[in-house]
Amino acid sequence: MHPRKPAPLRRKISAALLFPLLAVPAAEARLAEIVNPAGLEKDPQAATMEAFNQVIDLATRDLLSDYSADEPGEDADGPILGMPKVDRMLLDRRHVWMNPTYWETYAREVVLRGNIQNPSPTDIVKPEAWTANVHVANDPQYVSPLQADTSAIADFGDRTYDWGGETKTVKDFMITTETDVVLFLVDGVIVGELYNNGYNPEVRHQPWSVTKTFIAALVGHAVAEGLVDLKAPIETYIPELAGPPPMSLTPIVYSQNPAAWPGEMQPQNRAHTDWKGVSVEDVLQMESGVHWDEDMPVLALNTQVQQWIMVLLDHYSNGQLGMTRNEFLMSLPDSHRLDRESADYDQTQPDQIFSYNSGNTQVLAWMLEYVYGTQNEDGTITPKPFNEIVSERLWKPMGAYRDAKMIADRVGSVIASQGLYARPYDFARFGEVLRNVGRFHGVQVLPAGWVAQMTDVGPVNPVTGGANNSSGRYAYQTWSSTAGTNAYKASGFEGQKITIVPERCVTAVRLSHSFGLDYYDEEKGPQDDPGAYGFSTNFSSDEWASMVRQLSGQFGATCADQRHAQPEEPVQPRPGRANPPRSPRADEKARN
Repeated sequence: MHPRKPAPLRRKISAALLFPLLAVPAAEARLAEIVNPAGLEKDPQAATMEAFNQVIDLATRDLLSDYSADEPGEDADGPILGMPKVDRMLLDRRHVWMNPTYWETYAREVVLRGNIQNPSPTDIVKPEAWTANVHVANDPQYVSPLQADTSAIADFGDRTYDWGGETKTVKDFMITTETDVVLFLVDGVIVGELYNNGYNPEVRHQPWSVTKTFIAALVGHAVAEGLVDLKAPIETYIPELAGPPPMSLTPIVYSQNPAAWPGEMQPQNRAHTDWKGVSVEDVLQMESGVHWDEDMPVLALNTQVQQWIMVLLDHYSNGQLGMTRNEFLMSLPDSHRLDRESADYDQTQPDQIFSYNSGNTQVLAWMLEYVYGTQNEDGTITPKPFNEIVSERLWKPMGAYRDAKMIADRVGSVIASQGLYARPYDFARFGEVLRNVGRFHGVQVLPAGWVAQMTDVGPVNPVTGGANNSSGRYAYQTWSSTAGTNAYKASGFEGQKITIVPERCVTAVRLSHSFGLDYYDEEKGPQDDPGAYGFSTNFSSDEWASMVRQLSGQFGATCADQRHAQPEEPVQPRPGRANPPRSPRADEKARN
């Protein structure tokens, strides 16, 4: 079944939004003009590039569309999935903007620490406004309980921690770091719960790349059931990746610098996709060697933005232009071909460099759609919708409080590296599933050996300082954390976090829209040193980890790290191996 087409919207949320509300009547009419059948037949590459450029222009103009306050949102969400109702958001925001602590911190960060925080009351990027969002069902007959200590919750906002030479409260953290939700659980009991900017327990939130850890958890089911071998090449499960990209595809990454691409490397001349030969484990560990750059500030060259645009074009042109999720993934080149200077430049092999890549996570979802698909009489497989896999193998077994939604393309394929829109309690439930090595309220939701494996970054090599090519910071779609001994986290853009501190019995959830730009780095030199200046993103993640570490100590609980106490062997042992150089982007990603 195809996902429903997003309903027409007439909404203006904020002039600060980077991505607009493209699913409006005016936008649809303009897209119809962009899709030029004559031009498409004459020169598909030129037509696609022209459409790509015009969509970016259309996106900017659509920010001026009017918002209709009487247009209802779904459930407790506001006019866009993952956003609160506008009146509640603006009411809470008034309290933030009238709080002296907010402006004192803002000025101090700009002047002394070189950090400019975006003061928007909501997320600056909203692909969910125009994508076809699909449903992840929960089981209303089974909702696993989360106990709450009301006395501790009442005092939680006034608890203090030290940061940057000053003492702050948790309430201060909420206000000064653009945080929307904080949940703090000790040994499964909620001892802290705060909301801001219109959010409450019933409003879904965009978790961005926190979603990746959910996908890795689901891979564990397939491995435990004998459906997936971590050492097998990915094309074993996705046959399309063994062949060439479709002739009609000319990905944007190629056309930006055609002189750098010898003829034999053009997509129409390639014998197979650059995913071929990459193991499932390479994909899990962000070591596929396939190109993906979502840090690029030039939007036309940013791989994630390219995919959003291609999915949008495909959706509104009914497949005449653009690409589906799978087509886009098939078109991606090897990550180092873009830098090649000669035709004999060796292709980077998988298993050599850690490079954060959302395409990897989407390929894992594609793989699961196949392994849980339906075998047809002719030997082909009908893939199972990924949102149904999430529902049946994770959401319902863990007793989710409410349903969730996910971003999908025209044919229903989920963009699984981001956008599992859920309520705060259900993010906390998932964290508790991980902290309890897959078991929650008597139900083994995930294989225990797999949870230990997917969250263990492995020992740090004393020679190279690395582990699994990521300097000991990344396991299977899961980051290590500085919030405590052996702590780990699911981490996403703009400061989304599910942080687990096993030895302190702590699961902490942060949902936010924090987006700061650091223009000065004191570690590189004094303020009069030009070399100390530049730009990098800052989501207040270091402050979050420090606060969680200090609060964990205040509650004083201690637990055994059950991952290391399990008698069960890992699902598939991970052998030790050398640690080649990692991508320089690993440092930036780990920091945020």
